[in-house]
Amino acid sequence: MNLRIIIISILFVFPRFKAYSMITNCNENHSVVLELGLIRAKELTKKLRFDISEYLKTTEYTINKKQKKKMLKAKYILKCAEWRSHSIIFSCTDSLPNERTALATYPIFGNTIYVATKYLDNRGDSSINEHFESNFDITFDAYIMHVLTHKCGTWDGDYFSPANKPHSKWFRGWQNIASTYEYWATYGVCLPEVDC
Repeated sequence: MNLRIIIISILFVFPRFKAYSMITNCNENHSVVLELGLIRAKELTKKLRFDISEYLKTTEYTINKKQKKKMLKAKYILKCAEWRSHSIIFSCTDSLPNERTALATYPIFGNTIYVATKYLDNRGDSSINEHFESNFDITFDAYIMHVLTHKCGTWDGDYFSPANKPHSKWFRGWQNIASTYEYWATYGVCLPEVDC
């Protein structure tokens, strides 16, 4: 049997059947906000995957094979993020090393996402997205999705705002940069460096 298939099965398929997420060191309000944010981030990954499929159908004859391959890789990364979301552990802390970071994780390895509670304090679920949009230019759901894609091998780009269009950075293609998915969550799916 192919070693690659075995590794993919272990990393992505089995956590899918566990279907749990844990929240540690968080108060009840933070837990509710994180649970609802994770549910909406999962739905967002499904929507973006559907949107990519629709985009590929409408541009079937206008994009080249390399562009199509990148879009399919992006679709795979979103599926991976959804799989990884089933076994995520949120761990609340007072602060993270970077002052402007609300969520942090180690790429690929582990299941823990660290949460800076100062961004969640005194905010119910209804106001969390408005708070994130005013401070980070994205919704909380898109931010969780961004962090989930790190669990699938994406890197941070230098976009600093989803209003900046996705593009490749150095040796990383746009499909391997988490900010691309934030942009799509905010403005809709497009082909970076071509029509957005």
